[in-house]
Amino acid sequence: MLVTDMAPLRERARLYALIACIWTVGTATGPIIGGSLSKANTWRWIFWINLPIITISFVGIAFFLRLSQKSRSLSEKLRLFDYLGSLLFIASTTTFLIPVTWGGTQYPWSGWQTIVPLILGIIGIVLFGIYEFKIHSTKLPQARLIPSSIFANRSACIGYASSTVHGMVVYSLLYYMAEYFQTVKMYSPVIAGAASLPQSLTAAPCAVVVGIIVAGTGKYRWSLWAGWSLVCLGCGLLVLLDTHTAVPEWIFLEAVSGLGLGLLFPSINLSIQASVPQHEAGIAATLVLFFRSLGQALGVAIGGTIFDNQLRVNLKNSVENAPPSIMALMERLHQLTSDDPTSLQIRNALSRSFHVIWIVMCAFAGLSLLLSFLMKEYDMNQEHQSDQVFLLKDMGGPRPETATEQSSHV
Repeated sequence: MLVTDMAPLRERARLYALIACIWTVGTATGPIIGGSLSKANTWRWIFWINLPIITISFVGIAFFLRLSQKSRSLSEKLRLFDYLGSLLFIASTTTFLIPVTWGGTQYPWSGWQTIVPLILGIIGIVLFGIYEFKIHSTKLPQARLIPSSIFANRSACIGYASSTVHGMVVYSLLYYMAEYFQTVKMYSPVIAGAASLPQSLTAAPCAVVVGIIVAGTGKYRWSLWAGWSLVCLGCGLLVLLDTHTAVPEWIFLEAVSGLGLGLLFPSINLSIQASVPQHEAGIAATLVLFFRSLGQALGVAIGGTIFDNQLRVNLKNSVENAPPSIMALMERLHQLTSDDPTSLQIRNALSRSFHVIWIVMCAFAGLSLLLSFLMKEYDMNQEHQSDQVFLLKDMGGPRPETATEQSSHV
């Protein structure tokens, strides 16, 4: 939201490149720190460690963020809030996501604890769409939570779908690659975290490259095509991972999908912002994050369902007297030596189960690649329209510029 308010469309690419540089530090150190805390049985510090970062950010925003303020009365501000729409949206999405997270783990997918909230969540989302786009839009269009115009063209809708798939693939790889290293390769949590570096360290620089090139050329569709092609290829190559995969091999196999995911991080966001009216680019940018987060939850849930079902079949066909649960299976696996025949059978069964996850994610990436060819390339030199602009005079800079003045510089 801050980026869309601060800069015209084409210049936002440079800011996304800058954000990607900072993101590199987190993606490189996060898995290692998390693995170290988990190994030391202090996993709660994975959450507590964020408090100092949040505090620094809060103080920095309070002291350094200067925005122009529109003069409105309290009643005017209250009328601009979509109360019923917000309630429907939050309640329905929460009701939908909760069973997605516990389906197949805490409760079976066929159980009423999963099916009932899923159905209620879907019904709620449908009711939200009807209220927001059919009823509420005719009464108070200025107070809508999600304007219908940001879904008005094919390119934007494909972009939102791509953002969902992107989140699915990212979290499927982050979550289940770590599981692969800890179960199949028998790595410690710290080493498993370090083993994710080939994906994270290749993704961030690619995001920087996209920002620089798009800002310079004004073209972004090439990054969508290249990104989805590399993700599709990278997920397909992951089926080569097994119990005997050497370190240099899994480094290069991981790097391919990391390159593609890095290209897609800024390009999906920029393509959607170019496809919608510029005065609604901020809402579109936040929806990108929403759909990506939705995809992350779906990716872990879909991967977990695939893994559980495939593991039962693979264990039944290859391991005698297999433990009934994954926790009991892991306890038995850690009691065996790495060259024990039973250990090899269990790890081969685990490896084949992970293969199906990679194949499914490859299929989703391939579908997104095909859809990306249907996206239109919009002009990146569109007029910057925003109700908020940064106040630079307090920092010795020029006065806030109007949208027309900002676009003239572009």
